[in-house]
Amino acid sequence: NQDGSEEEDDGDENPFAPLQRTQQNRNNKNDSDSDDDTTNNSWKSSFKTEIPEFKGSSIPEELMDWFVTVEEILEFKEIPLDRCVPFIAIRFHDRAAAWWSQTKTTRSRLGKSKISTWAKLKKEMQKKILPYNYDQLMFQKLQSLRQGSRTVDEYATEFFKMINRVEVRDSEKQLVMRFIGGLRQQIQFTLNLFQPQSLSEAHQQAITIENQSRMGSQPWGSTRQNRPT
Repeated sequence: NQDGSEEEDDGDENPFAPLQRTQQNRNNKNDSDSDDDTTNNSWKSSFKTEIPEFKGSSIPEELMDWFVTVEEILEFKEIPLDRCVPFIAIRFHDRAAAWWSQTKTTRSRLGKSKISTWAKLKKEMQKKILPYNYDQLMFQKLQSLRQGSRTVDEYATEFFKMINRVEVRDSEKQLVMRFIGGLRQQIQFTLNLFQPQSLSEAHQQAITIENQSRMGSQPWGSTRQNRPT
């Protein structure tokens, strides 16, 4: 029967047709989600990021800066911090590679567990390279940091580096006060009138005040004295 064949092909007489359409919709959604995951992975893989090599520098600042870079890459690549050590250790060269090989051998001989977490690896590297009173020395250096003859940008660069290298438990407000306290007094005075709420805001406003001063403009918030009557 031709008409019956057409009705059967239409699918309306099939009691499972709605379920099949629902399943098809789910499959299409899953395919879409899979495509999104693939796109995200492709986007990340397009960035040629890798852990920078470490040769075992004895300069504390170089180690601390290396730590910051490694942590940024681990976060970007979403690498679990409890299983990332082999991924990092392949970037050890020269003295660092020798230290790592010796460390693994010694721990094995003493029956100690392998170093498998980023926190433990950092701790062992700090013990090997940093002075015993490194945190105290860096905090003292941060306390005495002043802009001096440097530009605001040069001072800010040093300031941001140091708060990354030393464990500072200051709140955002305290960091803003610490940043302003190291600026030249003229910039400090004007900047305090604006009461910046973040480091970024304080930094940008300080640059603007500095530029105004360079152009010979009167600093914001100041008043002219000895005005003619």
